[in-house]
Amino acid sequence: LFGSVAAIAIALLFHNNEISNYNWQCGRANLPSLSRIINLPVERTFWQLLLLFHVPVRVVELMTGFSRYKRLQNIYNKHTLLYEISRYCYFYAGLGELLFLSALSIVGERENIQLHVIFFYTFGFCGIGHMISNIFCHAHSLYYLNPYGRIGYYLKIISASLYIISAPILVGSFILYWKRCLTWGK
Repeated sequence: LFGSVAAIAIALLFHNNEISNYNWQCGRANLPSLSRIINLPVERTFWQLLLLFHVPVRVVELMTGFSRYKRLQNIYNKHTLLYEISRYCYFYAGLGELLFLSALSIVGERENIQLHVIFFYTFGFCGIGHMISNIFCHAHSLYYLNPYGRIGYYLKIISASLYIISAPILVGSFILYWKRCLTWGK
């Protein structure tokens, strides 16, 4: 999060002309894209440096969560097989999310736009799978206990809902721009 905020802030302050009002496939693009921002030389350095620190920490967090969800499963859980499947989905979808986030950073939209879009969508689907499995595991583990377990559970539901709501908006925007060449910024 800090890497994306830093890259966006630097781009908006110092490279605004390069990220907005540029010629693209369907004419002038007036709004900047994060993909374009993280592929500018200065911003790419910040993004990749902070991603370099983010990925190992997230891998440790995934391994810790995977292990803790095993140990902290609620003994009254009636869906043990579904819980185990969700636990593995939590781990592998989280790893997939990190893998495709890294791939997005390596293959920019300038290098290979089709591959970049595939990485972007796969990153999004892995993120959704990770969030849903995390919510399920949280609800059926000892993490759900009061005083803080339910607050964390509801915050996860709100975050996942916002993420899932934004997915069709992003897909629709891509389809309208890339397939139909509709731009409303003129």
